[in-house]
This record gives sequence, structure tokens and C-alpha cells, in this order.
Amino acid sequence: MLNIGINYDKIDAVTGFNYVGMMKCELVQQQFSGSNKLIKNNTYQLKMFIRPVIYKTYGYYGSSLSWSNPNFGILTVKLRKSKMRYSIENTICSSSNYCDKLSENSGNTIQILNETITLNIYPNGNWYELNATFKAPSDAESYDWVVIELSDQESNCDTYILIDDVSITMDCDDCSRTSGCMNPSTNDVHWACSAEATNCAPNNYLKFWNLDNVKKAELYIYNVNSALISSSVVKSENGITNPIYWDGKNINGGFEMVPGPYLYELHMWNDCGKAPVFKNSFEKSHFGTGPSSYPPVYEYSDIITPKACCQNDIYVDNITWKARV
Repeated sequence: MLNIGINYDKIDAVTGFNYVGMMKCELVQQQFSGSNKLIKNNTYQLKMFIRPVIYKTYGYYGSSLSWSNPNFGILTVKLRKSKMRYSIENTICSSSNYCDKLSENSGNTIQILNETITLNIYPNGNWYELNATFKAPSDAESYDWVVIELSDQESNCDTYILIDDVSITMDCDDCSRTSGCMNPSTNDVHWACSAEATNCAPNNYLKFWNLDNVKKAELYIYNVNSALISSSVVKSENGITNPIYWDGKNINGGFEMVPGPYLYELHMWNDCGKAPVFKNSFEKSHFGTGPSSYPPVYEYSDIITPKACCQNDIYVDNITWKARV
């Protein structure tokens, strides 16, 4: 446990008794050694737990800070060929220069996690698991360091996060239908159905596909001010084999949103963990004025039908999944 601030509130670790706290532009770094080094071309899974902390809750630095910006920080995890260093070390709460690296040559760095920490998705007061899957490069033995960094989207010190149980382990279950890297596709556009349109839903709605090895997906739509507009969750034990759509409506009451720019975030999980967040901006065209036409909503069975593994045939639901040779 750790006492934080003048209120002496206690927070339990995920396991054990210790965890690490980080504020803007601080680093946690660990060097690989001996048999712990990465092996080239092997697939690895990064797993860690995070917990956002609001200073005001614990009285730290008084009570003037309260995370007014819901998109306050970006947590990155990188592999590096050398230790990361900053150019200035004495202006931690300054908006200028503190986060400048002495050198971060792209040829010496591989990013394996880039997670925007928002209070909408990671509310204060709980531990959350983050996962990422990556493939070690052909020169994996040169990447001796793993670096965890927290950047701040604001110029104050109103960002603090706890980190616990960080691990990098090799591979995942290759016999599962929901394993491997997740590579979604999208049309990056939302055209409402007008009276003159001849091709309405579903093709013209904001659409995501190539999710066959994804077992859980959460879609969040934001306006340009980072306010949450809509959210939806799709789960399938055997993979999401149909597209996911946004119908152009808000989360409360189903009112259609006005035309203009919006942002999406697609969070995805499978047996290998959580993929990097798939996000971008897109444009909603106009209000729908045509016939009632909505994108389909698919339902999935919760019965698991695994891929055939290497050793033996598998018989599931009157179907034989042949073993690979």
C-alpha cells in the first residue's frame, strides 16, 4: 500500500505491496539482460495495469487541480537500443522543453503501446489492464531497454497515474480463432441517408471490418471537444465476423448528430490481449432525410469453436476441425 498526499488515503496494489506512480514526462525504464532478452521474429505480449489518480481526491499539491481535460495524458511503451534521456530535468511543471528528448532516433525506437488515457474510458478509482501484442524485429538483441513514458496534453502537473504488474511474455495460443495481431479497416466517413440517395445504409455508415480475430470491440465516438457522443460494445468468442457500424446517433435517446467533424476510437481485445487503439477523425455529412434505413446489428453465439490445433482433430457441434499437418 502507499499513502498519497495529506489525506493518507490507501490504494492496494494489483498484486503484492508495491507499484509505481508517474506524472507528466516521467519515465520508467528497465534493461533486458542475459536470457531475458527478446528473440528475433517471436511474438510477445505486453501486459500492465494502470490506475489514474486525481490529485484533488488525495489533497496532493493542495486541492486546486482536478483533471478538467478528459484527454489528459498519453501512455507509451517503447523498445529502445539505448536508455532514454530528457534534455531538461528541473522544470517538471513547465509547458516548455521538459518533455524534449536529447535524441530519439526512429531507427533506435519501436513503439509497442500508445494509449490515450481518458476519464471517460478509465475513470479514477480503479485498476485497468492494458495489453499489446508485438513481433520482435530481426535485430531484437539490439533492443536492450523497455521504456514507459507518460506525456501530458496540458501545461500543468494535473496528470498522475499508477502502474503495476508490467510483464512481457512470449506468444499466445495459436490454436484459437481469436489470436494474433488485430488489423481493422474502416471507411473513415459517415454519409447520412438522404431522400435523393440511391445507396443508403449500411455501406455509407461509419463502418469497421477485418475483425475476424477480435473477440471484443468497444467503439467510442467523440466530438471535436473530446465529449463522448456514442459508445457500443460487440463480443464474439469466435471472432467478430461482421462489420461494426455507427448509426450517426448519440448515446442518450438516439438523436441524430449534426453534420461536422467527429473522432472515433475502436478498442479491441483477443486472446493475445488488447490491441493499440484504432482511432482517427472523420466527417459526418448531413442529416438523414430519406427512408428509415439503419445499419444491421449482428448477434453471435457464445459457443467456442476453436481452430484445429497441430496435434489432433477437434470435434465441436457436429463439425470436425481437422488438425494441421
